[in-house]
Amino acid sequence: MITKLLSLAKQYALPLFVVYALAIAVLSLISIGKLPETAPEFSDKIVHCLAYALFAALFYNYLEEVITKPAILVVVLSMLYGTIIEVLQYTLNPDRTFDLWDIVANGVGIVIAIIIIRVKKT
Repeated sequence: MITKLLSLAKQYALPLFVVYALAIAVLSLISIGKLPETAPEFSDKIVHCLAYALFAALFYNYLEEVITKPAILVVVLSMLYGTIIEVLQYTLNPDRTFDLWDIVANGVGIVIAIIIIRVKKT
């Protein structure tokens, strides 16, 4: 079952990555109004970390079919994407704010994903 899923993930690597990247953009940029503060203050950082870990894993999965050593490119371009999304939140949506810690959480997720992938490949 897992092998079949991994095979499908390889076969559809680019569409999976593109759909996920668009989902992050849409969910990050839509107006959601003011949400009540019910969750712990750092919980959104965990969401950022997990979301960008999956982003990096999907991006790596696609790029490894195209280039031989995609890790650094995945880290750089994923960080750039996350930073652009954060800036767009600030500039396009009055309900959203720029948060440097969100970018840090994105980076932590990206690096964790790359480390896990690299360890699994050795």
